[in-house]
Amino acid sequence: MQVGLSDNGRRVEVRRGQRLQVRLAGAWTAPVAGPVGEGAGLQVLHRDSAEGSSAQGPAVAMFTAVRVGLASVVAFEDVPCRHMDPTCARSQAHFELTVLVIPPPGMSAGPLPVPAP
Repeated sequence: MQVGLSDNGRRVEVRRGQRLQVRLAGAWTAPVAGPVGEGAGLQVLHRDSAEGSSAQGPAVAMFTAVRVGLASVVAFEDVPCRHMDPTCARSQAHFELTVLVIPPPGMSAGPLPVPAP
């Protein structure tokens, strides 16, 4: 599955084992993912590869859904003036996608594991 800037703020569903490509046109940081909600602290999406910076070209990250659960994928606008001294006063846009990872067909999700304290 591939998502982009038009998916900002959306919620998508992928199956465990499925790959997700986040491709953001323009100047963005490389997208990162983190778990949210119950079981937070356990990796739901594994980032296989990523690129992104204020250089021309898209920011791209490839993720594999490794665990049933909920994750958030985020990236931030990375315009060149934010790396100057003084930095620009322009507000920084952000991209956020909520990803629900569900079990493959024929498998139940079972309870989410809880990380040890």
